[in-house]
Amino acid sequence: MPKRARCLAFCNIPSSSPGGVECHAVLVGDLSGDSLAFSLVQGIPPRLLLGHTASVLTGLKVVASTVDKLRGKLLLTSDRDEKIRISCFPETHITKEYLLGHDLFISSMDAVSKGVADGKAWCVSGSGDGTVRLWDYDSFKQIGMVPIVLKPSEKNDDVKEAEPSDGKGIDSHDCDGGAGEGTEEDCDDHRIAVPLAVGLSPHADRIVVARDGINSIDIHPIPSPSTASPLLPSFVLLHKRQTLDCKSQPLALGWLPDGSVLVLVRDPEFLLHFKPCCSGSGDEYENVSPTSALCTALRNAVDRRISMPESTLERDSYGKLVLQKIRLLEDDEQDGNSNERKGGGLHWQDAGRKVTAKMAEQRRRKRKREQAKGKGTAEEAKKASE
Repeated sequence: MPKRARCLAFCNIPSSSPGGVECHAVLVGDLSGDSLAFSLVQGIPPRLLLGHTASVLTGLKVVASTVDKLRGKLLLTSDRDEKIRISCFPETHITKEYLLGHDLFISSMDAVSKGVADGKAWCVSGSGDGTVRLWDYDSFKQIGMVPIVLKPSEKNDDVKEAEPSDGKGIDSHDCDGGAGEGTEEDCDDHRIAVPLAVGLSPHADRIVVARDGINSIDIHPIPSPSTASPLLPSFVLLHKRQTLDCKSQPLALGWLPDGSVLVLVRDPEFLLHFKPCCSGSGDEYENVSPTSALCTALRNAVDRRISMPESTLERDSYGKLVLQKIRLLEDDEQDGNSNERKGGGLHWQDAGRKVTAKMAEQRRRKRKREQAKGKGTAEEAKKASE
């Protein structure tokens, strides 16, 4: 691969000929914004599916569509430019729509991949603005949100949820820094905990969230829609039902078909397994890692110490998240503090980005004219010498 991989997913690519056999493949999104399909059959070269211009892919998923019966499948791709792109699959050159609403980069994205769960064409995304949002990717609408979670401060060791300022949830504008300040602004002596991994259950009835800097995961039930319509009646706020403690920072997570949750953590545990309790309503989970066959097999397979990262959200030498776009503020440049890097960056539709692109195009055309002029002068001098 030309660039380091950032996300991956397994899928089946339909055959272009009638009655053909599907091709099993691995989809990979890299740091240059490209999505590549690698066939599991030897001898078949990788295929470029699509690219997010000047961005970084943070998640991808092949899902079924309840609306487009002709093509049947869609490819969801999220990036650092606050959006989720919905493309047809495998005709990925056809873009259907974008899911917009996040203020900062999308750190993680998940959806129900094996068909549509009970008519629910839903996906979930976590962002650097601290929100976790639930979407209907067939109607292109946001239908739910998980409240922002604030990290404990030095004054208060308790993790708390930020209450919504209106009836439609909470976003980064509720903090003093507002949008664009993101992860490093204090909010009532707390800091926003960025979701680094989100997961949607196979039946799309629960969301699990792991956040940077917090050694636990949260389970958020999704209200059941009415039998007449598979859609939620209105925008809903998804509060947590249970917090499951982990001995170290959760790095990744995933749902199993039986409704249990696997969590990748740092050594020496590596893998945690949470299953629904045998008694009760089924909304409570318990840690079965000591007796889990999956955890035991992994521990037995690892015969040497593996050094796991502290977090899957990389930071630069200044402590800023790499996914968060960086720019120098004009005031800092005038004051001579050019070494001070500020967060925020440019929005993907920001006018400043368009101006920068226009100026780059003007410079390219100027160089092209100068090269043409220089070439013409050289040819004239050659003819004169002859």
